[in-house]
Amino acid sequence: NEPLSEGMVAILEPFIDTIIICTVTGLVLLSSGAWNEKHTNQFEYTEIEILSKQFAENNPEHVQKVYDHLNDNEKLAEYTGNIEVENGRITNNEAFTFLHARSFADSIIVYKDEGLLSDALFTGSIAVSNGNIVDKTPLKFIGKSLVHSSPLTALAFNRGFFGDYGQYIVAIGLLLFAFSTA
Repeated sequence: NEPLSEGMVAILEPFIDTIIICTVTGLVLLSSGAWNEKHTNQFEYTEIEILSKQFAENNPEHVQKVYDHLNDNEKLAEYTGNIEVENGRITNNEAFTFLHARSFADSIIVYKDEGLLSDALFTGSIAVSNGNIVDKTPLKFIGKSLVHSSPLTALAFNRGFFGDYGQYIVAIGLLLFAFSTA
């Protein structure tokens, strides 16, 4: 019944979604500095890669080798063996480099994954083959690494004007985006 008003809404939707929401999010990410800092997070198994030599993040030569590996320019050997853990701490980390989310992982603590409320530290061996964890024991790896996607956006908004409530702006924005594109 109202083709003109429906047309105006149809024109405004991509403007609001693309120009305003994406631009504000990008500016918050860049101005907060969260995009290039390591944050404590739970590691996703699919983003873990273990290299068979120890590479130091503060050595430019090592950083370049890992960069080339991650960009498929020159592949590095992947670790096959066991990760030894005692009271949640990796004890044989001189034999490999632990990568998560395409970054050097630091301060890794290994927990038994026994549910939401459990935080029992793991002790034992974790089997690794070709850089991937193949052990079937349910474990949680928590440490510092780069993050991306929604968690990064939430961290960036937390540093802004709204403080700890900034992360909810991301959830509300995603909800509004879902309704506007439906």
